[in-house]
Amino acid sequence: MEEQLIKDRFFLIVTAIFLIFNTSVVSAQSDAQGFFNQANFYSQNGDYKNAIQFYTTALAVQPDFPEAVFRRGIMYAMIDDFDRTVEDLTAALRMRSDYRNTILRTGITFGNNKNYRIARALFTAILTVEPHDADTLIWRAMCSFSEGDFSQALVDIEAALRINPNDAGAVEVLDLIHQQLGN
Repeated sequence: MEEQLIKDRFFLIVTAIFLIFNTSVVSAQSDAQGFFNQANFYSQNGDYKNAIQFYTTALAVQPDFPEAVFRRGIMYAMIDDFDRTVEDLTAALRMRSDYRNTILRTGITFGNNKNYRIARALFTAILTVEPHDADTLIWRAMCSFSEGDFSQALVDIEAALRINPNDAGAVEVLDLIHQQLGN
């Protein structure tokens, strides 16, 4: 009887500890989500610096929050802090590799809108994690080419062609670069 009483008390204590721990975890996650939502509000209204502060606060509460890291990286791009852009987007990719396509599409969108510096930062983040990504090398080369940085464009295109020598788009960009360089 006394042994059962000890087991019952032990079970109650373990259950109480479990409930307390889970409540604090849920509370931290909901706090982080609240800061994240506030950051999104500032972001949508063009207040990128406040958005960065709220994404940072969300990450202080919940460090394993890849969406907050990703969005903060985009906000850094919007204020031309490209080192932090690359740092955050690289971290987001390391947390969730499926962010690669999102970052790539976002970079392409910025490139199509002639925001080449932002696009290059996004492509650089992908290449930091996946240096042999031929498609991203081609996109970054096209941004470099559009900015007049033909030597960097050449480096990226040659790297892409070493990975995929039959890529017709890369060969075409290589020809354009050689024309610009007078080769």
